[in-house]
Amino acid sequence: MERYIGLDAHAPSCTIAVVSQPGKRLKDFPVETNGQALVEAIRMIPGHKHLVFEEGLQSAWLYETLRPHVDEVVVAGVTKSRETALVFVL
Repeated sequence: MERYIGLDAHAPSCTIAVVSQPGKRLKDFPVETNGQALVEAIRMIPGHKHLVFEEGLQSAWLYETLRPHVDEVVVAGVTKSRETALVFVL
């Protein structure tokens, strides 16, 4: 069971969206932006987890905090025009 997790990070809270392998949106929910809350939220998602988030001020911290709890991390670097995304699979 594959789960694709999108994380939109902001200072006070993050939004997590979970999508199944066929592309069905399973759930989305807010999580406080702190390591323990994010790890608990990710750990509650069943299956093989593929996490993606945008490169930004918190991306290094997010990577270090969440990498041990997922099977794959993708950090997307968005250009100024926001029309083209550079994707880094780590």
